[in-house]
Amino acid sequence: MLVSRRPWKRLLLGLVAVFALYGIVALPSLYGDFLWFAALGYDSVFLTILAYWTVLFVLTAGISFLVLSTNYRIATQNLRRIDAPAPPWTYRAGIVVFSVLIGLIHASAWDTVLRFLHATPFGVADPISGRDVAFYVYTLSFLNLVVGYLLLVAAAGTVLSLSLYSRQFVATAGTVSDSGNSSDVWAYLSYLREYAYAHVTTNVGVLMVLLGAVFALDRYELFFSPRGAVFGVGATDRTVFLPLLGLLTVTALIGGLVVLANTRFQDARAVYVPIALLVGFFLVGNAAGAIYQGFVVEPDELNKEEKYIKNEIEFTNRAYALDRIEEREFPVSETLTREQIDDNRGTIDNVRLWDPRPLLKTYNELQIFRTYYRFTDVDIDRYEVDNQETQVMVSAREIEFRALPPESQTWVNRHLVYTHGFGVAMSPVSTVTADGLPAFYIKDIPPNSSAGIEVTQPRIYYGETTTDYAIVNTKTRELDYPSGGKNVYTSYDGDGGTVLDSTLRELVYSIKFMDPRIVLSDSVTAESRLQFNRDIQTRAPTIAPFLEYDRDPYVVVSNGKLYWIYDAYTTSNNYPYSDRVRFRGKRVNYVRNSVKVVIDAHTGETTYYVAEPDDPLIQTYRKAFPGVVRGLRGDAC
Repeated sequence: MLVSRRPWKRLLLGLVAVFALYGIVALPSLYGDFLWFAALGYDSVFLTILAYWTVLFVLTAGISFLVLSTNYRIATQNLRRIDAPAPPWTYRAGIVVFSVLIGLIHASAWDTVLRFLHATPFGVADPISGRDVAFYVYTLSFLNLVVGYLLLVAAAGTVLSLSLYSRQFVATAGTVSDSGNSSDVWAYLSYLREYAYAHVTTNVGVLMVLLGAVFALDRYELFFSPRGAVFGVGATDRTVFLPLLGLLTVTALIGGLVVLANTRFQDARAVYVPIALLVGFFLVGNAAGAIYQGFVVEPDELNKEEKYIKNEIEFTNRAYALDRIEEREFPVSETLTREQIDDNRGTIDNVRLWDPRPLLKTYNELQIFRTYYRFTDVDIDRYEVDNQETQVMVSAREIEFRALPPESQTWVNRHLVYTHGFGVAMSPVSTVTADGLPAFYIKDIPPNSSAGIEVTQPRIYYGETTTDYAIVNTKTRELDYPSGGKNVYTSYDGDGGTVLDSTLRELVYSIKFMDPRIVLSDSVTAESRLQFNRDIQTRAPTIAPFLEYDRDPYVVVSNGKLYWIYDAYTTSNNYPYSDRVRFRGKRVNYVRNSVKVVIDAHTGETTYYVAEPDDPLIQTYRKAFPGVVRGLRGDAC
């Protein structure tokens, strides 16, 4: 008897309705993000990531639904053969919800798939299997993702089928006490077992085959083993656990095939024996590993682990680029002569006297001029002053809207009037005035520059604390800077932001920011530009989420303009033999400062420059996102 498809149709139609409703809300935001990427010239990044995400979601959700619904269909068909009532609708709803959740979870693994498809060799082989490091960084991660997903779905299908059969089994067994006719009931249960056996054992066989694949991959996971004195394959791993995982792989694969074949013969021993062997080998092997580690390796640990320690040192140095460090002897003298001072005048003249913390307070006392400005960070940099490299301390004067009186914190002021910070304060690290104050190279509003460091475009529309969106080129005058008791106003002359040249765009961003005043305001014109993601800690990772970013970007003055410099890193946690450390909240064992991000404080133009072109990971991303990370000479390949 075929299972009715109407309940599935109703569920799927309901799911389509939910997604359609979600799309009404989410699609405008998604389209607004696309316009933002396109305005920056990075629409290809947006579309590439969206394509990977969508394909992974559809693929994983679709396969999950297919596997679970097939298990449900087979189980309900078997139950109907013995006139069992149909399961409640919650089973079907659970299948749909589970499939969608699995799709959403695995869609977020787009970076793993992208790395695998654009893998770049490292040119370094591991000392045990001889595989290139690229296998561990790219391929192993991808295979773990695929096998883990299949194992999860297969386990869910098994649990679903067992739940359906167990539910009916319990319901039927419960009638024994009511009917008193136990022989009929047990005959009924035997009939149920006959139909359920092939289905359940098929699922168990598939699980064992997939478990064999997990054990096979675990052989390579030993290169990240923390067991013993070595991170990676050590003496116990090589002697005990590598052979053990090979044995478990073969046992699980052959056992799974035996279980699958038993769906025809229905001999219980063909199920119990492979499972018992697998469990037995696992327990005995782990016990043997503990004994070998404790009684063979640890009493003679240095000799037993020596060659593996060398592997760990070598690969850790490579992973963190420590093998590039050049050691030099520097003669140290306890006495300092006049000649030594004269020979090292550059160092002596740049001895830092100022601490950033009190200097930041000093800047905020002397150089904000209005409560709506704020210095939030002091950075150290070097500039050429009087033909000499001079170390300076510099800080950006950003807008601090929350410092305005509450009655002035209106929507118009927040988004149309107070739109940008203005200029920087800069002073040498080693100079103090007679009053104990910084000897400013750049100060005041408009910037008063000395020492040849001019600031001709001081406006900061994009910065470290600029979190609100702004709409520029509107009918409302935009505050530029205070001048005495008056204010000077301006109109934005850059190309930063997304042009609001249609009612559709205004409506899209009204929905995205849940703010109808964007579309309702009479101040917004076809020439207006909406600027958002203005804080650089959000801006750079949004464009290139495949990189890790430093916590402290810094502002620089170049050719009269202000720029933010942001260090970005490629990372991995799958470099063999390299010990893992915590980096930016993640556990990693490979780090390269491969990218420098430059953000124009006036226009928001964000440019990624490769700083370490030999890094295989950045080469992989440059292949996946052509033109995004530029060469130091401006090439985009």
